[in-house]
Amino acid sequence: MRIKDKVKYLSASWMIRLGKRPEFRLPQSQFRQFIHLPLPMDVDIEVPVGKGQLSVDDVEFFLHKQENLIQAQLLCSFQVESMGATIYRGHVIALVEGLPYYHADEHWLGFQNLIVTDIHLVHDEYALLKDTSGLLQKLMPAKIMSVVTATFKTTVNLLTAGTAATATRYLQLYLDGNKQKVLDYHIPQIEAHLAELAAGDHLRYYFDAGDWQQKLFMQFGQGVTVEEGTLKFCF
Repeated sequence: MRIKDKVKYLSASWMIRLGKRPEFRLPQSQFRQFIHLPLPMDVDIEVPVGKGQLSVDDVEFFLHKQENLIQAQLLCSFQVESMGATIYRGHVIALVEGLPYYHADEHWLGFQNLIVTDIHLVHDEYALLKDTSGLLQKLMPAKIMSVVTATFKTTVNLLTAGTAATATRYLQLYLDGNKQKVLDYHIPQIEAHLAELAAGDHLRYYFDAGDWQQKLFMQFGQGVTVEEGTLKFCF
């Protein structure tokens, strides 16, 4: 810490001990720089026939102007692979909100009471959904492809070894050609994973004792709150 900053820290410390509370506010424009995110963040999504992955590629934060809430807009990439081929992909926007929280013992800023308020598909050129014939060709081994008279359900029975009902319902979403329907099937899983990510270390900021203002808050801080679109540090 520079001598100039040490003087500021000592001066502010004495002011607090004398009962004069400083007011530190972080505007929304600086909040994103305050939270350092290890992007992209990847999570595995279970798929009845194949594997899925959700990647959080970017996050934009919003400090609410009327309520004590921090909102986050997550830009994600979601894709499903089966038999070595991509059968679904799309950009997904997820909205998450929660209360700001300061852990006084461990000195980190995070969130609590997190909820996912919305998940929707972005209709852009990245979006992909294989049609019926392409999907079946990717899912079926070559030896099964020769059984041209097999019904769709029989084919799925061969592929899934007893999980035909689940696989049939899932693959039917692709046969309908509706990208949103496929996403809707996975939304409960996606919500659970995003809430877990947001509640963990990924969205926490650990205060730096090398910064005089942060060190001051580590010693005297009581909590944080969102007021008028800014993050207020309460002493």
